[in-house]
Amino acid sequence: VSQSRYNDIYYTASYIRDIGPQVCPIFEMPGSNLRFDVEKKGQFKPYEVGSGGEMPHNTLETVQSNVVPKMFQLHPTITNEMIEDCQFDLMEVHLRRTGEEMGAEATRRLIDVMITASNGDGTQQTLNSATASKTYLGDLAVAQGKVAGQGWEGDRALVCPEPFSYLLQDATVSAYSDQFHSKAVTDSPSVFGNFMGMKIICPTGFPTALVSGSGALYLSSKWHSFTWNFQNAFAIVRKRWLKIEKYSDPIKDLVGSVISARQGVTSVYNNASAEITESLS
Repeated sequence: VSQSRYNDIYYTASYIRDIGPQVCPIFEMPGSNLRFDVEKKGQFKPYEVGSGGEMPHNTLETVQSNVVPKMFQLHPTITNEMIEDCQFDLMEVHLRRTGEEMGAEATRRLIDVMITASNGDGTQQTLNSATASKTYLGDLAVAQGKVAGQGWEGDRALVCPEPFSYLLQDATVSAYSDQFHSKAVTDSPSVFGNFMGMKIICPTGFPTALVSGSGALYLSSKWHSFTWNFQNAFAIVRKRWLKIEKYSDPIKDLVGSVISARQGVTSVYNNASAEITESLS
């Protein structure tokens, strides 16, 4: 199998698990870190000026957000003997699994920042679901309203598979359920329909990552969901993305590859996002 074929397999597998392109802008980075000078919200104000009048000056106060990409990698290896005896392309299988896990790791790191939202300007909006142990479309609408109250348009929503199933069962706005089903067929793997202008993103395929450790969306028996503005709430910086290098150790009869990435994530305008926490019974 050619190297280009392996690259296609790897990138396709990682794309299914990596929700980053659906969440916020992604920036390439030439140096070792990237500093965002974030202007505090509400400082730009137009003035009416008469003919020949002097234009008033806007003095901007900024908050600096420093992003340092961190490296993560996987090193899958197998023996030449296993490759020779296998009746299918074992390297392709390993590369596909590796791509999936690298995409999942990128998502975990992104979700961790979405939860903390500690950089940049403002404070993240928060609310509890109206119904115990359930997240419904009405909760997304309230969260979108909170984001709008801060001067932003909520155009994305993140819900995990279990809360997403509640959205489909929501009888109060059942007309939207058909839209979810039809959009799931045509949209990218991580996007499932729209509601009130919000693309609904559902991270799938790695439940363990969502219930334990950093980037957990299931904490203290409660699911957490989000609504935010794509352009202003968060930013991803990628210095090296999915670099694949062949690996060979003839002494140990091993072959494989080293796959690595360097990614940093930051919140930009914290009040451009809202976190929904399910109420307990």
